[in-house]
Amino acid sequence: MNTSKLAILIVDDTKFSSAIVSKTLALAGYSDIRSAKSALEALELINERPIDILLADWMMPEMDGLELTQKIRELDSASGLYTYSILLTAKDGADNFVMAFDAGVDDFINKALMKEQLVPRFLAATRLVQRQNTLMKENRELAAAKQQLETLNTTDALTHLGNQKYAEKRIRDTINFVESRGGALCYLHFAIVGISELKKKHRKVVIEQLIKSVGQRIQQLVRPLDAVTRTGQSEFGVVQHQSSLDICQGKIFKRIMDGVNMKPYETEAGYISLRIAVSLVAVDNKVQFLPAPADIINEARKQLNAANAGIQISTFHWTTFR
Repeated sequence: MNTSKLAILIVDDTKFSSAIVSKTLALAGYSDIRSAKSALEALELINERPIDILLADWMMPEMDGLELTQKIRELDSASGLYTYSILLTAKDGADNFVMAFDAGVDDFINKALMKEQLVPRFLAATRLVQRQNTLMKENRELAAAKQQLETLNTTDALTHLGNQKYAEKRIRDTINFVESRGGALCYLHFAIVGISELKKKHRKVVIEQLIKSVGQRIQQLVRPLDAVTRTGQSEFGVVQHQSSLDICQGKIFKRIMDGVNMKPYETEAGYISLRIAVSLVAVDNKVQFLPAPADIINEARKQLNAANAGIQISTFHWTTFR
């Protein structure tokens, strides 16, 4: 058992008692041992450098061992670490121990039996605190890995834009903002027309270059805070918040439609012109029922059928729950 790496703090207002405990623990292999004369001094030392095991007298002036343990538990919560708390006591009785355990104390050493109990209790504490902090570290690593996977799960691998799951999240966030603060959600949907025919004419790498280029051009044409997403194999979405539903009109976004349609896209097969259909779905907080994000995207896909690709944007203002 590796005891040398554990940081120990002894809190006792009796200098002689602290010296005896420190010497005994040093002989047992513990080397990182600090002492404090009061709970307040102990907290200062812990703020300077965290500890693994606390040994404190239960009865101390100003702040006793129970109050000190509670303060340390607050620090543990903030730091993501665990400090094993042992109290030195002459107290007895189940009620006292229940109260102490409720305060977060892990173990006790009877002052009258300290010579016999000190080292065995510390060896037990060492095993437990090492195991606990290892588990907490592994949990933090798992949480970080989960967060990373969730991030990857909302990112399109080809374009590095958000995928449909991310689009739905941004739509939901915007709808919530509209509901509480006003304004309107404006969702633009783009689809490359004739993608099947393009795939017959060009290799996969060319199609991927086209898709990436379309996503990049859309990003260049919209506002920096707008969410640009790839919602399908040849589809893209833009989630916007506008100050009013009146702004969510097809003619307002003609510049964006022209921008994605008028200039050809560079690929290794040369410059290729595309026809891209654009639809728009908008909603404000005046409707009785706000739609779900998936309903917004599905409605935008329906509106593509009415869009004249590259010429007009099919616009739908959501006034009822469909």
